[in-house]
Amino acid sequence: IVGIDANYQDILVIATDIEGEGHSAKGTFRVFDIAGDSAIDLGTYSASYPYTGSAAMSSLVERVSDASYIFNLNETDMLISSDGTGLLEAPDLYAVGGYVISVDEEEGSTDVFNGLTGTLAKHFDESIYLHEFIPGRVYRAYVDGESRLYDSRLNEMTCDLEDPGYTYAFRQLPDGEMAYVVAEWLEGTGSARYHVVDASLRHIQIGKYTLAMPTSVSEYAQWSSFQRGSSDVFYVVDDEGNYGAVDSSGSIVIPFEYEDYFDMGKDGTDLVLLKKGGKWFFYDTDASSEPGEPSEPSDP
Repeated sequence: IVGIDANYQDILVIATDIEGEGHSAKGTFRVFDIAGDSAIDLGTYSASYPYTGSAAMSSLVERVSDASYIFNLNETDMLISSDGTGLLEAPDLYAVGGYVISVDEEEGSTDVFNGLTGTLAKHFDESIYLHEFIPGRVYRAYVDGESRLYDSRLNEMTCDLEDPGYTYAFRQLPDGEMAYVVAEWLEGTGSARYHVVDASLRHIQIGKYTLAMPTSVSEYAQWSSFQRGSSDVFYVVDDEGNYGAVDSSGSIVIPFEYEDYFDMGKDGTDLVLLKKGGKWFFYDTDASSEPGEPSEPSDP
């Protein structure tokens, strides 16, 4: 046994024959999928680079889905189904979100295949290395230093953010919609502003207000803190950029009078920190009371 649970994919690799050592080694390997109640025999393959140790067999096999896999075999790669049927053979295959991609640097082209059938899904007349931005919904690639976004059918798309950075967190809203916290890089500052968007990278509205993260997200704030714990209270901004809070029906819970907010997102307390006139106040969301006398300005 030379590889098990390779790259956390529940793949078992057994060497039946190995010749040579290190990078020059070649061998014959029998591969099993051990994710289910019983092992699925995926066949026996000859390949280079066995690296007989630890989890290095992830270089030999990559799971695409529950029913298809990529095998890196010497000069070429293969996409096979769980019954061992060869679906596709091409150089340098890699999997991204259910797709299988082959980039031809010499020709300057990219082919994207369906990860279950091996059929061609999209051809690009340029070299594009895709990765998932929002799993199964949005893909991203850098082409000549330019960031591009693609929808689930790999059509180029636009969004509400000028320069989206990374997806940090997600949370399901009461209506079933998924909300994602995405960083937007601020040009020339080296810092980011965080937005709450849907799977199309569009800002999410509750009534006439927009879901919003705090202006300054610190390491103490949860990425999903646009909702007050598990309660029906959501932090939003109005058209003028003032912070407040509403419930899922759009009714106002906290008036729109504040410059910022800070909420750890924990249940069991009705207090939230709000910023007004450069000073921070405690606000009781349960009593819907006005803030008390301001304390000295402080960073929560």
